[in-house]
Amino acid sequence: MGSAVFRWASSVSIGLSYLNSTINTPLHLDSIELPPTLTDLDLTVNRLSELDSRIAHLSMLKKLSLRQNLIEDSAVEPLSRWDALSDLEELILRDNKLAEVPDISIFSRLLVFDVSFNEITSLEGLSKASSTLKELYVSKNEVNKIMEIEHLHDLQILELGSNRLWVMVNMESLTKLEELWLGRNRIKVVNLCGLRCIKKISLQSNQLTSMKGFEDCVALEELYLSHNGISKMEGLSALVNLRVLDVSNNKLTSVDDIQSLTKLEDLWLNDNQIEILEAITEAKMDANVTANCVHPGIVRTRLTRDRDGLITDFVFFLTSKLLKSVPQAAATTCCLATSPRLRNVCGKYFSDCNEARTSNPDRAILKLRDCGLLRSCWSLQLPLPMFIKPLNTF
Repeated sequence: MGSAVFRWASSVSIGLSYLNSTINTPLHLDSIELPPTLTDLDLTVNRLSELDSRIAHLSMLKKLSLRQNLIEDSAVEPLSRWDALSDLEELILRDNKLAEVPDISIFSRLLVFDVSFNEITSLEGLSKASSTLKELYVSKNEVNKIMEIEHLHDLQILELGSNRLWVMVNMESLTKLEELWLGRNRIKVVNLCGLRCIKKISLQSNQLTSMKGFEDCVALEELYLSHNGISKMEGLSALVNLRVLDVSNNKLTSVDDIQSLTKLEDLWLNDNQIEILEAITEAKMDANVTANCVHPGIVRTRLTRDRDGLITDFVFFLTSKLLKSVPQAAATTCCLATSPRLRNVCGKYFSDCNEARTSNPDRAILKLRDCGLLRSCWSLQLPLPMFIKPLNTF
């Protein structure tokens, strides 16, 4: 049987998890003492298929993690009758075999509830969850509708990524919501119902064709919309607090409506159909943003670890004089991000902490045009498009 790991802190806690991943026998708690003063019990990755009945008497328990086990609906059902656990604040049932949302009505002070990576098809049952809930995670299931969460007025984080959602509904009352994660669903239209406190939204890998719907989210700081079918950048002028905008892998042909985004730090535009970047030129002047291209050099990393052997070692030996260490490779990037002398430098190409030129810029530009990636990079003709990310703010 695997070794048990005990963690003792100012409040009594126990963590029991396997150290040997090859062991397939379940952990038996019979020989493990569960003191009545226990506040944190972590039973992650133990191939448990049922709950130890002694847990029912841990009246001081605040956190219970049953992550990555073999627990089914019938095994977790006793939790709803264990009144001694009513003060539980965090319940983690992530990565098990649940088909339904368990009854958690007795947990009157629950703050965090995680049932991600299960086989849940409906949010039915969440109506019994305490209104104190602040974080709800139901990602990687088979949920097809947002329901029974209207009473969760204190909810700050809602994670429903990798489900089967078609529409965004029943969120009008979530006025304190700060993070909404809905990536990898089938959503076609944005409907945020004026969630003015929200700071992070992820709608990656959906079926969006428009960016309309975010106008009232004035507190928004991070917006992730990659891998959709968006053809136009719009509705961004009111998002003055936006720091991160990811619209990569869409159908954009131009960069628009970003002039007022003075706090923008990261802008992802790769894998679109953009040829003219004049809007970024205008935006950078108002937002004090610069963008440059960096070549780190040839770096010896562990990316070739799958091909380690005599030949690989011999090649690295022959080229050792040309290779850089990881810190040396990062030096140019760090220089661009922090050096005062480069505060107003924009649209340049750097190597070894100095401005450089490519070996054949005309040929490189021709290749870019043939690929339909760029026709001009601001007023300059730069050979590489990767300078679009990151945008360094000074």
